[in-house]
Amino acid sequence: MSTSIPQLDVYYIEFSKSEKGKNANITGEVVKAGTNVAVSLASLLLPGVGLLRLAMLPLLTLGISLSPDIVKAVKRLVDENKFFIIKSPAELQAFENAYGNDWTINHKSLKQKQYYIRHPKRLNRNLLIEAKSFYDYIEEEQKDELIDYIMSHCSAKVIQINRIEIIEASGKAKSRAKEIDLHGGVNSEKSKSNYYSFTCPNGTQKTPSRDNYLWIDKSIMHSINALSDGASLTQTYESDMTFGLNIGEAKTIGLDLSKRKKYSYTIHIEC
Repeated sequence: MSTSIPQLDVYYIEFSKSEKGKNANITGEVVKAGTNVAVSLASLLLPGVGLLRLAMLPLLTLGISLSPDIVKAVKRLVDENKFFIIKSPAELQAFENAYGNDWTINHKSLKQKQYYIRHPKRLNRNLLIEAKSFYDYIEEEQKDELIDYIMSHCSAKVIQINRIEIIEASGKAKSRAKEIDLHGGVNSEKSKSNYYSFTCPNGTQKTPSRDNYLWIDKSIMHSINALSDGASLTQTYESDMTFGLNIGEAKTIGLDLSKRKKYSYTIHIEC
């Protein structure tokens, strides 16, 4: 919802050999927050080893199946200090599973590897989100914040949020509209979305405001703050849910490609 695009940190849980067998009730282990694959590369500068393969050695030792696409995607994350391996239960304790699920400890025997995405916002940096559910988690969080902010600053009679998918082709941006209602109904075939339409003829009762809002752009906040009884607002903003990842990178770490998109939202509020 904010116009800036956070860069994502990717985490992979694999216990070191010395830690396996300990704390059997924990499914994963973390490299210390901030310890990353790149750190170990300096000790792997062996004569005759190509740089690309060199960057992949820590992953090869974990038994990850490396197709050319995976090698390319993970190498960029490593080079940009965005790929972290969690190696011990002690380090995993620095994090919380965003959905409250058990951690998945990756091992060479697993056919499907589990990656986690660290929450992009500073206030929630202790949260790791399962990659396949990352977009759902962020969209739900953004939606909940927006509805909360509106209802804490306006006695809303109407809230409508139309979402338009921005499609870039041949250097030009196109769009495809999606309109969603507050109770989960949708008036287009594109049904999986989180934004709503809401009507309350007598107006809602204002709710207490939160201490922090992570995603709402300040221009939207100012516009909503200026609303008074009988006033209305229509405002458009864009959101880039690709988070700077290309399709190959998103696929490699297990993100839901159907939700890796750029959107334009139009909010209409009547107080």
